[in-house]
Amino acid sequence: AATLKSILPEAWRQGLKVGLLRLRLYRPFPVKHFVEHASDAKGVLVVDRSISYGAPYQGPLANEIAGLKVREGLGFNLTSVVAGIGQRTMEDEDFMALVRLAWESRTRRFPETIFYGVRG
Repeated sequence: AATLKSILPEAWRQGLKVGLLRLRLYRPFPVKHFVEHASDAKGVLVVDRSISYGAPYQGPLANEIAGLKVREGLGFNLTSVVAGIGQRTMEDEDFMALVRLAWESRTRRFPETIFYGVRG
């Protein structure tokens, strides 16, 4: 998240009103913390660096957020992205593309997981 955090000022200069929520703990999942920060969001983009085959969303964190969204009655559009797997390096321009995708997710629903920078 350090690289993503470093490009946020550029995204803000471009008029993209986006933020970053980095989870440091997966279990127990920080439900209260997430709901507090995401309750007013119009779109949430979850970037996973692993795949959960056969799940509705292919990323394990995206699946967790999807369940939380329903349980807590949160109204944001959820976008699942799997990126950086297979030791793929994510550069600043890759993160900027994901920030733009996050911005777009406010008004557009992506029903399938997006695989970013994955070959094969």
